[in-house]
Amino acid sequence: NVQRIEPVISNRKYVTWVLNNICPYSCVYCPEIVHSGKIKTYYDWEVHKEFLDFLFDYWKGNKITFAITGGEPTVHPYFEKILDKINEAGHDVGITTNLSRSINFWESIIDKLNYVSTSFHPHYENTDIKHKKFIDKLLVLSEKTKYEVRVMMYPELWDTCIDFIDKVRETNYNWTDGAIDQVMTVKVLEDFGILDKYCDINYTDEQLDYIDNFDFASEDIIINHKIQERNKQLYSVQEQVYLIDIENKKYIPNH
Repeated sequence: NVQRIEPVISNRKYVTWVLNNICPYSCVYCPEIVHSGKIKTYYDWEVHKEFLDFLFDYWKGNKITFAITGGEPTVHPYFEKILDKINEAGHDVGITTNLSRSINFWESIIDKLNYVSTSFHPHYENTDIKHKKFIDKLLVLSEKTKYEVRVMMYPELWDTCIDFIDKVRETNYNWTDGAIDQVMTVKVLEDFGILDKYCDINYTDEQLDYIDNFDFASEDIIINHKIQERNKQLYSVQEQVYLIDIENKKYIPNH
């Protein structure tokens, strides 16, 4: 007996905003169109302000959720001004990011974000020091907002990905205030999911099995206990985040 889950808030609008295609990374599995820097949209601030004012007026009386992506949106010169304007208007905003900015940057803006969808790229996060810095940023996110970390399981750098996941698990054992539980493995696609074949990706059967059956939260008793203490589960999607109250069987858009 399948029941349709209807949003409780019907007057909500969603905007996916590709802010730029500039990125400090150039991963081998990422097409040039995503990081070439040819689409900057670095217009005068008044152009961005006019665009937002138009949406606020056009959808007056509605709640708007902005999903900002790139490239790497946090390097846009008006990124923080855009967040401030959306927040001041009473709307929601989340981003997709590689967390390449400093931990001080994330501490300064985290209160302005309703969610952060992060990605771990083994080509660049490839040392113990970089792993620690990435995890420190995740701790900042996990204490302040909804988040997820998608580990890009590039087969040529498989051990780097596994090492990072193990470090997150070790952090959870030692961290008394909670757990980094929103960790998922991502199968890297040869066509990036939208284009013709862009690069060669060759997984072993064992690697594919690991990705398909990965369940970070439930595989560790300590992590699972910490999550159950909250008695709630957060499921993040870039455009929408739903809060599922298991005990009371309620399905509520968490905005």
